[in-house]
Amino acid sequence: TMNGTDAQRDALGLAPDRLAALNPALILVQLDAFGGPRRGPKSDYLGYDDLAQAATGVMLRFGGGMETPEEHAHFGTIDVLTGFCACVALGAALERRRITGKGGVARAALAAAGEMIQAQFMHDFAGRPPFDEPSGRAAQGWDAFYRCYRAADGWMFFAGPTERAAALARVPELSDLVGLEEDSKLASALSGRFATRPITDWAAAFAGGSAGIVPLGSLHATRDAALQVESAGAPDISHATYRAVRHDRHPMGRWVDLVAPNAVRPEKAPITLPGPAPKYGAETRTVLERAGYAGEEIDAMIAGGFVAESWSARYLPE
Repeated sequence: TMNGTDAQRDALGLAPDRLAALNPALILVQLDAFGGPRRGPKSDYLGYDDLAQAATGVMLRFGGGMETPEEHAHFGTIDVLTGFCACVALGAALERRRITGKGGVARAALAAAGEMIQAQFMHDFAGRPPFDEPSGRAAQGWDAFYRCYRAADGWMFFAGPTERAAALARVPELSDLVGLEEDSKLASALSGRFATRPITDWAAAFAGGSAGIVPLGSLHATRDAALQVESAGAPDISHATYRAVRHDRHPMGRWVDLVAPNAVRPEKAPITLPGPAPKYGAETRTVLERAGYAGEEIDAMIAGGFVAESWSARYLPE
């Protein structure tokens, strides 16, 4: 697996034809910013999450326009998705090798992931209405039945996209709004009604159907309520939809909070929650020894600058 452009890959002697000559069954997983199976003017440009968001229009869509572009999330929206795409690509490459014996390059790119999450706004057909998805900092939801509202004691999210009017009909305080069809008027009316009672009351009122009420809070409060510390034991991710894990023994010398993969729920295999990656270069000797190199050969490679036991004095260069 490597994170780099085609030019960097080829300079390392890992071009597809070179790999095939060494071993036709080899599989290289390659992640980069703007690369892909076809060459383009930016194929060898370097980049990271924010650049991909800007280049593919994610910042424009999330911010609401050219005057107010805004980063979508702050923990690797495109980065994380690209990692998942690389796993899918590797799975496909392994299956191809199983069937044909052929390896090759399995790849994923930030720009491709940025385009993929916007695919629903890129299709076209005769009679298609204008794309008018909610965007910008003031967006509160898709329509009156899938929207943020302020209750008497704070903000909540009301989700009833399937039941819609039937959900309102079950709640006496809202049943008279069933005939109000214009979305803006209905949203305004619901805003007034929801503001009169606390969130728990509305949650109870909609219980029993597919519509629901979710209280809204801060990211910090959500994290703290589901925070598990790694040193306290193996985090439990099997009985909740969200967990945050604090890696308090991280090689960088301080703790790091990461979202646990609770959303992954396979039926036939457990999910292993990995620990933090070791400091870069810490396992150089171990890897080379497993590859069959003797101690003096490894020493020579380190002395010659071909490999290293560290990237910097710190966990990452500064």
